Amino acid sequence: MIFLSLKAIAADPALWNRLHEPSGEFLLLTEEDFKNPAGSTGLQTLLAHPDRTVSGLADQVRSLAFQPLDLLPPLARAVPAQRSSATAATTASAGSASASGAGGLPSWMPGHLAAPPASAPVASATASPGCFRIRTPLDVVVAVLWPMALVAFVVLAAAGMPTAVPGSVAPLCLAAAVTAFARSRRAERVQSGAALAALTHQLGRAEDPAKAAAKLREERTKFDAAETERNAAYAQAQDELTAQYHAALNETEERRVRKQRDIDKKLDGLAEKLRKALDRALTEKQSAYVRDQLGRRLISQSPPHGIGPKLAARLAAHGIRSAADFTGYRAVYNSPYSSTGAVLVLPGGRRINIHGIGEAKAIALETWRSNAVRSAVARQPAALSAPERQSIEQGIARRRAQLTDQRKAAETEADSSRAQAKKRLEEGRERLARKHTAAGDRARQQRLEFSRRTVELQQNNALHATLSAAVDAARIQRSGLSYVRYLRFLYFGR
Repeated sequence: MIFLSLKAIAADPALWNRLHEPSGEFLLLTEEDFKNPAGSTGLQTLLAHPDRTVSGLADQVRSLAFQPLDLLPPLARAVPAQRSSATAATTASAGSASASGAGGLPSWMPGHLAAPPASAPVASATASPGCFRIRTPLDVVVAVLWPMALVAFVVLAAAGMPTAVPGSVAPLCLAAAVTAFARSRRAERVQSGAALAALTHQLGRAEDPAKAAAKLREERTKFDAAETERNAAYAQAQDELTAQYHAALNETEERRVRKQRDIDKKLDGLAEKLRKALDRALTEKQSAYVRDQLGRRLISQSPPHGIGPKLAARLAAHGIRSAADFTGYRAVYNSPYSSTGAVLVLPGGRRINIHGIGEAKAIALETWRSNAVRSAVARQPAALSAPERQSIEQGIARRRAQLTDQRKAAETEADSSRAQAKKRLEEGRERLARKHTAAGDRARQQRLEFSRRTVELQQNNALHATLSAAVDAARIQRSGLSYVRYLRFLYFGR
């Protein structure tokens, strides 16, 4: 963090005023930036900085922020060397070799750093000698063979014909073949070949850093895109749950208002209903009184004018004994006699024709009945009794209580629906949170894996560079064991 802050401010001094607070006990990044790197404004500013050193260090800090403490690399590997070759040369020429002897670190720092982890073993090219050393008896034979081959070549060339020239070079060819054989049997040649083969094999097995880095970048890009999509989907799912909750609340409220409005209308109509019930009960009571009085008015006891005992008996034979047994008459025209007769109308509407009851007698009966009706109406009760009125009012009161209970039930039902909607919302949010947390844990593990692979990639990169340098050195050393140098070694010893 200190190194990143120093490099960032050195590259862009304006970052200090942008990211640091005068009273803040931090450099450029706060505790919140490490708790939430994805939402950190300061870290995003450093990641997007045009200076590649600043952005690279910020990316390394972000990777380290996701790792547990036991996986954090030592400081010697966490902070890359930044010294230039010119500075290192100047420091070396000034006699400060002790200050930079521990990988370019100050002299006071190596004692405070953990020992760097042992890297993968690399076959050393320096294990094979770069020159020939001690002569063997075979070397002595080769050294003696060459002068003899030259003498034989000269003698054969001087004595032979042109056609014999190919035979004259046979001694030289033999000497060259024996020399090549002796060179191949030298321990230095065998050791250098084995070392070069081992280094080449290790280099072939090592993963290409460029391809590995590209693959890691591609996987991380896909991972970041998937994480962005997952976070957006999580927020959208939360919004959908909230929208469903509010829709359920609106539907519950509309249903409650609709039910209570209908109940309130019924409650408001109870007064009118009571009035009508009282009027209807009074009307029925008065009608019953009039019917009772008409039933008590017998034709035989107080006959109408013109109705004698015979007609009264005929009327009784047809069921008309009192003023309550008929309601009036209807005139009927008799065509055969060219006269007008009458039929009596019973309470059910049925009409009967009674012999001896003509229009005049029917009018007398109707007048008699009308007088009985007026007399009964004049004496009918004008109001309901207290028990009768109380009975009707109690019925209305019971209905009011039922409606009031229904109104309360509608409110209770609405409260229950709201509680269920809230429960569904909380359960949905809890379910989403569990999934989001589980996915976040998996993402955190994936980030740790990316960080581990990044560190491993850096180590592999260093190993690959070391192996490449070792292969080049082995090839250079092997070039020191050439055919010409072997000949020089035979006669000059070096």
